[in-house]
Amino acid sequence: ASDKASFHDFYHNYYLPYTLNRHDHAAMPITYEQMLERLSRSELLKVKRDGVTVAACMIVYDDNEVYGWKMGVLEGDQCHVQRGVIAAAYMFESQYLASKGWDEGNIGGTRAFLTDGQFQYKKKWCIRLGSAWDQRFYVKPIRPSRGARSCLVNNPFLHRVDNRYSVAVFVDDARRVTQQGLDQLVMRHSVAGVDRITVHSLHGDWEGVDINPTTPQVEFSPADFLWQSHPPPRPTVDRSM
Repeated sequence: ASDKASFHDFYHNYYLPYTLNRHDHAAMPITYEQMLERLSRSELLKVKRDGVTVAACMIVYDDNEVYGWKMGVLEGDQCHVQRGVIAAAYMFESQYLASKGWDEGNIGGTRAFLTDGQFQYKKKWCIRLGSAWDQRFYVKPIRPSRGARSCLVNNPFLHRVDNRYSVAVFVDDARRVTQQGLDQLVMRHSVAGVDRITVHSLHGDWEGVDINPTTPQVEFSPADFLWQSHPPPRPTVDRSM
């Protein structure tokens, strides 16, 4: 669909309630006017169940790029989400764009933390990292407390070094890392488009640790820079993809 009435229905009955229900007080929905600005170069892809449209995706065409810009679910009802309408929208969008000759598309952004639910979900669709957004997180632990260390260990993230994507992974102690553990860690956090995976040790350095990276992407580093008064820019995290 590409008519204004369909977009009006999509915004008020699908996109807006889904966004507000999903993000609650943190929601920052676009305005109806902002959506209409893209009307002339957009299409709505509808997902139906028993003849009823239960979800829809707004596809935008910009120059030589196409991307799924906004998603919506009927009345924001999580029951529809649990029944797989979001996955169906991604699948139908891919099939539809392929039928029109597109061999790739942009499925939107996500936060750069690799354990983030949205990041993990999109990773299942065989994504490749694209351009980074201007918005950034700056990570600066105040002191090497147990909570700060736990946060770093449990939240590996993407960041940019020389305009290339790198993954920063933290382990509690380099001396406790096994070859099997390293291989699993690399496999878990590998994403197409990443040039480097740096494994930082919060306790001790890597000297004398008998493990070998299975890919040239992997490098080892102590995490001493985190506790210095003026850390280097490596902890700067992009909201990427």
